[in-house]
Amino acid sequence: IEPDRFPVVFLFIKLPYEDYDVNVHPTKIEVRFFNSNLIHSQILGVLRQKLLGTNIETPVKLPPKNSDNTTGTGQRSQNITDAMAEFFKRHRPAHSQQQISFPYKSAQRNSIERVENETLSANRYPLNAIQIHDNYIVAQTEDGFIIVDQHALHERIMYENLRRRTSVGNLESQKLLIPESFEITDAQAETIENNSELIEKLGIELAAFGPKTMAIQSFPSILSKVSPLDFVGDLIDLLENRELSIDAQRLLDEILNMAACKAAIKAGQKLNDREIEQLLADGKTVDCAGRCPHGRPTTIKFSMSELEKQFKRT
Repeated sequence: IEPDRFPVVFLFIKLPYEDYDVNVHPTKIEVRFFNSNLIHSQILGVLRQKLLGTNIETPVKLPPKNSDNTTGTGQRSQNITDAMAEFFKRHRPAHSQQQISFPYKSAQRNSIERVENETLSANRYPLNAIQIHDNYIVAQTEDGFIIVDQHALHERIMYENLRRRTSVGNLESQKLLIPESFEITDAQAETIENNSELIEKLGIELAAFGPKTMAIQSFPSILSKVSPLDFVGDLIDLLENRELSIDAQRLLDEILNMAACKAAIKAGQKLNDREIEQLLADGKTVDCAGRCPHGRPTTIKFSMSELEKQFKRT
């Protein structure tokens, strides 16, 4: 969820009286369950089922012009409407008003047409998506279209991939051809020593390289596009500044968030047609793809009804 937003859950548990004790605290602020592991698994299962069954895509609902009484909301709504109209105007085909087509390079057209003629699997988008401003991807859906933040979606995909891999063992690492060295303070050396198991779990191998100097010998393969020095430096800073009360799982989660953000496709990065298709297809394979690990929406959905209202078709 987004920062500074806090969920509220009302959860009712019904079980036999003999399975819990309400007299473990003088003011009755604590209840003891005799089979706490069972209760925990049941609650976790209910919450997970509810969350995974909830559509968290962000729908767009633009207010009509006649309801804009203030300059704030009214101006923002008008800006969005004008931007949508300008987008469709600029991407309108030059020779025909009846058929929408996107110009592909001739070298790519044949391969794309071959793929379009194949039967698309259930977890893949059709090849009618384009990238705009090297930041967002616009793709048609059955009842409208979606706009995808390429960095946010790829960040969620990377996070889920990292989380899945670390849940079963250490990240696969690769030896660096030339070890990258960096200087450390005594406090940082102690931090590295105290978190050696966590660093190993991340697939990072550090070794002494001289007085107050260490070298990165191995680095996780999945983060091949990330600078090892920058990542290790940020990792040490995070470990040094972590809250004393934070548990090991939350700490690992924060590190995976950082890793996913650094490894994800960046805003402003040009993608080719195959990369766009792969990103959208991968997004269909992860849970909660509608939000990045930091809580920002990855996808905004425009319905046909909202579009028709804006273009005065209804």
